[in-house]
Amino acid sequence: MSFCLAGAELKPDFNKLAPVAPCPALVKEAGTRKIPIEGIDSPGEAGTLNPGDSATALFTLFEKGGRKTQWLLLIEAVVPTAEEKARPPRAPAILYVGAGDKLEFAHRMAPATLRLVGPFVESRGETKSARVEDKSERVILDKGFLGIGHDEAAAVIYRIMQNHLHGQLRVRGTPFTEADIAEGRKGITALQLSPKEQRALVGSSMALESYFELVQQTPGLDDVFLKIVNPPSVWSIVRHFGVKVNLDLLRKEVAPAEAPAWNLPPGTPCYDLPLGFWVNDQPALLVTFVVAPPRPPMLSCGGIVGLVAERPEDKETYLSLRIISAHYHASAGEHAQVENQ
Repeated sequence: MSFCLAGAELKPDFNKLAPVAPCPALVKEAGTRKIPIEGIDSPGEAGTLNPGDSATALFTLFEKGGRKTQWLLLIEAVVPTAEEKARPPRAPAILYVGAGDKLEFAHRMAPATLRLVGPFVESRGETKSARVEDKSERVILDKGFLGIGHDEAAAVIYRIMQNHLHGQLRVRGTPFTEADIAEGRKGITALQLSPKEQRALVGSSMALESYFELVQQTPGLDDVFLKIVNPPSVWSIVRHFGVKVNLDLLRKEVAPAEAPAWNLPPGTPCYDLPLGFWVNDQPALLVTFVVAPPRPPMLSCGGIVGLVAERPEDKETYLSLRIISAHYHASAGEHAQVENQ
């Protein structure tokens, strides 16, 4: 997969980021299964993820004919096993930017459970009976990469676009030559990037990869995404000897978002961050992320508080996600609450 700061001929529909109410059947089932669906604790210490910390996401699949299907995803940090504690630490990721600087990103692993409950089906306002499944998977989150987040990178991209700056930030896994460094410095100077901003931009792609790993490991979620992703045709696979996936940041569409609309304290840095996925040079999916600082209890989701995934050729079929609850394991009285509105 490649990642670049190139625009693409895709336009996100920000209206689809509007809040979606959980259907009554889902609310009832959440209570029965003791899954929290209300309240977001105030931000805690960066990088902290303790057993019992949790975040609950509401997925809603919209289809033609007014059909809606919902799922709950509970992400909960758990106590590591003896075997998990004994695992040797992963070597840090090392990358080099065009000006010659070496960037090092440390992995920090933490066990968690992913629990997907659903589906809950509604059609024209009526809930249809469906077999509700409760699937769980124990995974290892990279809280080091998830903790990088995307909010700082989004702020940099927004500044660059607002000031109409043009340049290139080159990144690779091996050191640059002196000639490359001289050229790379020109691009960084043109973009007016500080060392901290360079690190934020590079680290954002790692945080995104860790988030995608979380999504891929969620039991049953692949089947949901297949409803909105355009799979490559057989001819396309043959012609390209496989599948080539490109990821383009729609930088012109990056913009500040209203934090209170996502049940976050006023003034919290929050941005819309649209990405286009291309499979064998054909648009396959448009995903607009809403990103905030990845401070706990939002660390397990990398600070991604919402998203909308759209099919480019079918505006009626799309998937939305919203974090509707996020709590520390500590008693409710130890942390201020920002209640859902």
